[in-house]
Amino acid sequence: MENYAVVIFILAVMIGLSAIADRIKIPYPILLIIAGIAVGFVPSLPPIDINPEIIFLIFLPPLLYDAAFNISFKEFKTNINTIFTLAITLVFITAIGIAVVAHYMIPGIELAGVFCIRCDSFSY
Repeated sequence: MENYAVVIFILAVMIGLSAIADRIKIPYPILLIIAGIAVGFVPSLPPIDINPEIIFLIFLPPLLYDAAFNISFKEFKTNINTIFTLAITLVFITAIGIAVVAHYMIPGIELAGVFCIRCDSFSY
């Protein structure tokens, strides 16, 4: 497993920064990003290796829950078309863009193989 002290410390910092963001009336993701960038520039800080599964299991759910809990239903209902359009469109544009770039950057790869239409016939 991971170093529990590091995970608990990061979780405590995240909660503290979220509370500070509420007090100074700025969105907490902005403050979390600023803090992350600031920590990245500390020269004497040893590297911290955290399994990405720990991030998805411990850190992401509280952030998503807080965002979902604090959203205005009226505001969400007003922007539902934009949200779904961007979500669906950006997923397809990203998939197509990566497929085209992979097709032209990796010699011999077929476009159907990039999309994995028939994964048993995937060839390079």
